Amino acid sequence: MKASTRLPIAGFAVVATTAVSAAPALAATTTSGPLTASTHVTNRSDSGGGGTWAKDDFTRTIQLTAEGLASPAHCAGQVPCARYSYKIVDGNNGGANGGFVTVPGALAPNQGPGHAGQHVGYTFGSFGGDQEGDFYTSMPTSPAGFNVPANFSGNGVSSTNWPTLEWASPNLSKFFGLGADRFAYWYQATISHQRWIDAGGPGTDNCDGQCFADGQILH
Repeated sequence: MKASTRLPIAGFAVVATTAVSAAPALAATTTSGPLTASTHVTNRSDSGGGGTWAKDDFTRTIQLTAEGLASPAHCAGQVPCARYSYKIVDGNNGGANGGFVTVPGALAPNQGPGHAGQHVGYTFGSFGGDQEGDFYTSMPTSPAGFNVPANFSGNGVSSTNWPTLEWASPNLSKFFGLGADRFAYWYQATISHQRWIDAGGPGTDNCDGQCFADGQILH
C-alpha cells in the first residue's frame, strides 16, 4: 500500500465530518480534533517491491488533529505556520471492508531475498492497516473535510497528499513534511491463506514488505 507521488488534486464532494471552523484564520492556533472523514476507494493500484500487483477496494478513514502553531522554519519561512498530525486507516484492520484482486502475471509484492522474481497468479483476499504522520502548513484557512470524497476511484491522489483534501482549494506549495512516519498493512489470500506484511517505521520490521519473514502472496 505505497503511494507517495505528488499528483494534482481535483475538487470532490464534501462528506460528513466533525465540526471545525472554516473561517479565514489559522486552524491550529490551539490543539483540536480529530476531524474525521471516510471514503469508499475502488480500483486503486497497490504496489509492492516490483510495482503494481493488485487492485484494491476498501474504506479509507482519515483522522486529522490540529497540534498548534509551529516555528515558521517548518514552513520555509511562511507565516502563519501550523502543525497537524493524522492517521489513515484502510479497510478496518479486520478485512471486512478491505479487499484486493491480483493482477495475474505481475511481480509478486515481496521481491526481497528468497522471493525475488516470483509472480502472482489470479487470487483475491482481504487486507487492513494504517499509516500515520505529521506535517506543517501555512494554509490560512481551517480544514473541514472540504474536498474529502465520499467515493474515489483510482490513484489520482496519493496517500501522501490525502490529508490535504481536508482543506478547500489546497495549495501543495503551502504543505511541508507530508508523508507517513509509520505504516503497517497485512494482506491474506482467501483460498491459499498466503499472507504478506508491508510495514515501515517505528515499531515495525522496517522492511517495506521486502524481508523474507514478511511472507508472500502468489495464488
